[in-house]
Amino acid sequence: MNYIKNIFYKASLVRVFILIFFFSLFFTNCEDNSNEDFTNSLFNSDGSGNGGGSGNGGSSGKTYYLNDGFEGSIDRWGTGGSGSDNWFITDSESRTGSNSAAAIPNNADYTYISTSVNTPGNGSVKLTFYYKVACDNSSMVSDFSVYVSGNNSSTQSQIFVRTGGSKNWSIKTSTINLNAIATPPTIRFYAQTSYGGNSSNKCTYFLDDVSVYRD
Repeated sequence: MNYIKNIFYKASLVRVFILIFFFSLFFTNCEDNSNEDFTNSLFNSDGSGNGGGSGNGGSSGKTYYLNDGFEGSIDRWGTGGSGSDNWFITDSESRTGSNSAAAIPNNADYTYISTSVNTPGNGSVKLTFYYKVACDNSSMVSDFSVYVSGNNSSTQSQIFVRTGGSKNWSIKTSTINLNAIATPPTIRFYAQTSYGGNSSNKCTYFLDDVSVYRD
């Protein structure tokens, strides 16, 4: 009789331990899920993030209408000029990433790269870009400039110009007044080597990390 009671006692202990084990697992899972939900509600409830294209700039608080580091194709940009020296994607220089846009115009030729930006119809936006100029010798004179024009307008306004020899990567930020032009505006970068010493000397112009945004 005592032997039978002992068996029932051990079986009861096993059931108690099993119940305690499964209860602890259930409590842990509930606690983990509640922590995860709380974290998501604080930072990003839908699990989505802001990218580098048009849209909100995440924690920076900026809204981007253009954000191009030239890591893909150059298709969204138009390029032309007085010669056949169009802009292209290169991996020989970059401010960030692996690539940048580049142009190597012949002496006295100019070349441009431009794009239309879908901005709001009023207020102002900022244009930020990085550029670099690498000339074959110190006697060469390079001209790098930026213009903005209104939608379907042949009138351009210069917002930046730099004349000189070689120049390492530099940043420039300009404000575009959307109240003064028809939107969407067109941004156009020009490059020209105005003096090269002889026809074999060249200046190479690099452009990277172009963005149009509103704070």
